Amino acid sequence: MRGCRLAACSVILGALAWGSAAGATPIVIQTAVFGGHTYDLLSQSNWTDAEAAAVGLGGHLATISSAAEDAFVYNTFTSNAQINRGLWIGLNDAAVEGTFVWASGEPVTYTNFAVGEPNNNGGIEDWVHIFWPSDPRASKWNDAPNLDAPFGVPTLGVVELPFVTNGTVPEPSTLMLCGAGLAVAVRRLRRRP
Repeated sequence: MRGCRLAACSVILGALAWGSAAGATPIVIQTAVFGGHTYDLLSQSNWTDAEAAAVGLGGHLATISSAAEDAFVYNTFTSNAQINRGLWIGLNDAAVEGTFVWASGEPVTYTNFAVGEPNNNGGIEDWVHIFWPSDPRASKWNDAPNLDAPFGVPTLGVVELPFVTNGTVPEPSTLMLCGAGLAVAVRRLRRRP
């Protein structure tokens, strides 16, 4: 139990320190599990901020390797097409135009681009998202500019973590222990000459 509390304390303190460094850092707003991995939906952001947040959480934007995983991501994070939002995934061609790679470094073995996509419209579309439910191309992929609402629709990152989290919330006593530990650390730092 003590190890769990210390681990929870480390995660909380790390998140506080990491989150305070950038005011607009996307935060986790929904979590689901599929195929032995945890998927977190982040708040609205551009692709690069979403990927940075994903790395901070211990993963990357989702690497989709099958139609089943693609359907899971779309259905889960649009509430079965009831919430109109785009979803950032880890595919991009930012390094070499036309050569798409996953942010995770995994090989590209599956894609689901809409007809006519990717097209690098305007020469600025390097990041891939899944179309939102109200678009005729809903659930298909598109390359887009690095904006938080590239086509006027909020776009949120989907993080894939290579493990399953248990989804528990730290006990209040764990938070108190973290606070006490932080207070001791601050006192020790102040005493140093």
